Amino acid sequence: MIKFGTDGWRAEIAGEFTIDNVKKVAQAFSDHFANFEGPIIVGYDNRFRSEDFALSAANVVAANGFTVYLTRSACPTPAVSFHVKSKKAAAGIMISASHNPPIWNGFKVKGPYGGSADETITKSIEEKIGKSTVKDNPALGKIITFDPTEDYIEKTTHLVDLKKISSLKQNIIVNPMYGSGSNYFSKALDGKLEIKEINNYRDCYFGGVNPEPIPQNLKEFMSICKKEKSVGIVLDGDADRIGLVGSDGNYINTHQIFALILYHLVKNKKWEGEVIKTFNISQLIDMMADKYNLKLFETPIGFKYICNLMREKDILMGGEESGG
Repeated sequence: MIKFGTDGWRAEIAGEFTIDNVKKVAQAFSDHFANFEGPIIVGYDNRFRSEDFALSAANVVAANGFTVYLTRSACPTPAVSFHVKSKKAAAGIMISASHNPPIWNGFKVKGPYGGSADETITKSIEEKIGKSTVKDNPALGKIITFDPTEDYIEKTTHLVDLKKISSLKQNIIVNPMYGSGSNYFSKALDGKLEIKEINNYRDCYFGGVNPEPIPQNLKEFMSICKKEKSVGIVLDGDADRIGLVGSDGNYINTHQIFALILYHLVKNKKWEGEVIKTFNISQLIDMMADKYNLKLFETPIGFKYICNLMREKDILMGGEESGG
């Protein structure tokens, strides 16, 4: 039985994750969003046959009368979220199993707000799977292929101080782990900062490791950073997780990254608001929230819970520990 987990449906390719099952889920997705206005965004990562699964989903959604924007190439999951918002879409689909082993693939759903679909959406989709005949004539709708890169990079680079970044005197190596975040840093910082990217091409086996930015998968990369005295930035398979490596070769974990960003927002940017963390994030965040008089919310594991609170409240920052 097809079930949605913390962020979508994931299963082994050619086991439960087949073209036929993707079409069934896409039909249930279409049934749920039938009365929503706006197009549907469909993207995919670098996994085996992800582009075929994405096209199959797009065909079904289009056959249900939607205009579908299908990415022309693999892209980060956050790019799909961005285009859901920027194109005023009804929802989004991302074909990806994120950081899971190469034999897996997945079907992520983004709500009209761009974030991970909450349980009311995913339970509704689950209940509708197999209940109606799969429509598979895309001529009933419209599929528009588009480049997801340029607008997304333009938006993200406007959120940071490129002038300060361009003045850095630090060697930087980016490791997208053969995933769909490949070359995005290079394009975003082109002409601003010289960086080195490695493992920035498609390899459906992800170099023989799970595309998850955690120390046991980064031993060689950590050695490279130490040898070249470079700061390392690591992305997972669909570029919605990040890991850092210091120029001394030491891994900087998610708890530390969360604390550093929160400190920057409060002390340097002078921003105010509330903070969300999942229950497995370090008590350091509790201590910082107390020190800076910030209201702190704690949620179960899964960014969808953080997303729900961010839609309801004035949130300064939210995050979870999820292997990067």
